[in-house]
Amino acid sequence: VIGREGKIDSMEKNWASAGAKFVVVYGSHKSGKTAVLSEFAKEKRGVFFSAERLNSFMNLRLFEKAVSEFSGEEEDFPTWKVAFKRIGEFAKDERFLLAIDDFADLVFEDRTILKDFRNAFENEWRNSNIFVVAGCGRVFFTETEIVAENSAASMRRPVIYKLEELDYLDSAKILPKEISAKDKMRYYCCLGGVPEYLKLVDGGKTFEENIRKIFLEKDSPLFGEPPMLFLDELRERLLVQERLCLLVEECLVC
Repeated sequence: VIGREGKIDSMEKNWASAGAKFVVVYGSHKSGKTAVLSEFAKEKRGVFFSAERLNSFMNLRLFEKAVSEFSGEEEDFPTWKVAFKRIGEFAKDERFLLAIDDFADLVFEDRTILKDFRNAFENEWRNSNIFVVAGCGRVFFTETEIVAENSAASMRRPVIYKLEELDYLDSAKILPKEISAKDKMRYYCCLGGVPEYLKLVDGGKTFEENIRKIFLEKDSPLFGEPPMLFLDELRERLLVQERLCLLVEECLVC
């Protein structure tokens, strides 16, 4: 995974250490979180689960399916609490990886999942060999609700890796080799160091053709993305602030 080798090496060192671990890999949209989790999870004993922007019940059914594929049994999880307890059974005697991609999406709408997750770490997983790695988007929500010291997930200090945009040199490695150094710089100025955006560049097209294909046509991948991302982040911040206001009101009542 170009530009993320150091973070993956660090994760491997944490994997080799003993005890329960909680690792958070987070970053902005299309920063390469899934690629990092997938690379790290290769050939490791565990469950890889990609959460969807669905309700809690539907994600629980998908998680149930992922665990069933690992265990070879037909798992039945009526609640997330039961699901996390079952995961703890896999980590009693040897290292076990629970990789949850889009973890922030999973817990964004239903904070009880985050509370059940915290309780699992404090109880079933405390003395186990579990290694949980959570891939998170929703940067504001992740920083205030998941990795903050006073958050619902602060049962033990997590190992945190933030994926920043790639620098020019790493970005240039992603772009097709036949593109000139001048055009690589132009693409970097337009697309930034976002891995998934850089992969949209077609080496067989000119710079102008690629920009038109990526940005300017109605069916272009990035034509409607800016307003979508803006509205999603606005909703995220408003929801977090609403929760903080409710918490303050509860404290004043007490």
